[in-house]
Amino acid sequence: HEGPIVDIVPVLDEERWCEIDCVGQAGIYGVPIHKGWYLIHGGSSYTNKDQTGFDQLTYGDVLASYAYLAPFGKYYDTSVSTPLTEQEQQMLTSKYDEDFLRYAFEDIAFWIYSVRDTTYYIDFGWEAEDYNDVDYLSQRNLFEGWSMVTIAPAFAGRSLSEMKGTCEFESAYKWTGEWVGGTYEEMADETFGESDVGLGMVFKTK
Repeated sequence: HEGPIVDIVPVLDEERWCEIDCVGQAGIYGVPIHKGWYLIHGGSSYTNKDQTGFDQLTYGDVLASYAYLAPFGKYYDTSVSTPLTEQEQQMLTSKYDEDFLRYAFEDIAFWIYSVRDTTYYIDFGWEAEDYNDVDYLSQRNLFEGWSMVTIAPAFAGRSLSEMKGTCEFESAYKWTGEWVGGTYEEMADETFGESDVGLGMVFKTK
């Protein structure tokens, strides 16, 4: 995105929140983020839990949220309930399967714009076996060209070469508030830490 963000009115949903009172339990990760754009896990909900003494990202903090779907080669506004048109949904269902359509926006990293410095709490516990599988990348919906993927718990303590499975990458970039990476060869031996979990990566697949 370039230029100022205009005509975006954040709406705070007073009824919707998720299990962030579980912080400290297995599968819950807190990702510090700063004001501005972040590429981060898109499968968790922002919360509106009581913030007294507990700082976290909420719906009202997010001015914009976009996801890139490789099959169409474009970004979608994920703040709306149905980002895909009916025709696009039918195409995905016929070309892939119902599960792909169902998880199309849960399997990828989103660009979000936060209005302040805070912490984004992510629950990877719902599908713990999947997110801790060393074949994680091979099981994602990756396509020829560019894909945006969440750094899952399975990455911690491992290198990209250990995590890539059967995937063949030309380029790999990690977003930490700035781009880190380049060719696959430059990133292949980098070991991921616990602090990377929840952040987004961009891959160019052969």
